[in-house]
Amino acid sequence: MFVENILQETEGRVLVYFYITCVHCSYCLRGEDNLCLYFKRIGYEEWGGYAEYIKVPIKNLIPLPKQLDFNASILVDAGATTYRALRKIYPLPGSIIAIIGVGGLGGMAIQIAKAFGAQVLAIDILDEKLKYAKKLGADHILNFKEMNHKDISNIRNFLKKNLDKNYVDAVLDTVGSNDTITLGLHMVGRGGRIILLDYGKEKSLNISPTKIIYDEIVLEGSRAASKWEIYEMLQLAKKNLIVPNVTNEYKLENVNIAINDLRAGKILGRGIIKFD
Repeated sequence: MFVENILQETEGRVLVYFYITCVHCSYCLRGEDNLCLYFKRIGYEEWGGYAEYIKVPIKNLIPLPKQLDFNASILVDAGATTYRALRKIYPLPGSIIAIIGVGGLGGMAIQIAKAFGAQVLAIDILDEKLKYAKKLGADHILNFKEMNHKDISNIRNFLKKNLDKNYVDAVLDTVGSNDTITLGLHMVGRGGRIILLDYGKEKSLNISPTKIIYDEIVLEGSRAASKWEIYEMLQLAKKNLIVPNVTNEYKLENVNIAINDLRAGKILGRGIIKFD
């Protein structure tokens, strides 16, 4: 009956939560599906990546509201991932958030931060992506290549000139390199938070604990999202507070083109694979 109700209400349209969890560990029991001790991921430990058909437990199906099309599928990943990270920051209206990296994650983060009522400083190394950030609602933009991220006074002067104060309240880092984390540490104010959503090729970080201790900076990771956070993202989309930032569409037979475009930085937001 439960399955029949879902199919009737959504006309068979569902999204898939990609963590198959154990449902009985301490993390699952408190609703933190993404931290399950025994999870398996579709497309990693379980078959299903780039597949025309996949088999998943009924608990992994999320009804897709009738008001939304299948572009909303990216809200399961890029949308809910950044939503979870921003909830950790809990930005108040008027607070200033720096978002490093304007890609699939950063593009959604800009919209969600604006929905929270925050001001957004978008940071990237490509002017095209910074222009895209402005379209998504970013209040300020900064080309990372033009900034000496190790020169604290230079960074403070930029912030003072453009934001009327020489620090930001929080940083959302979707790159996770030594350089971007150093930039974040130099930008964030006392008691601020830096949330890491991604990581580069570096296996370790070279950061000084001095500022973290003296200014009580919180450096925290954020991993994907729980199912209930995906439901909340869908509600934001239903109310038109955010729009799935799909900028490229590919057919399944062109999946390698999609991957190469992603590597080459040709996808401003998110690319999706569509079936005829």
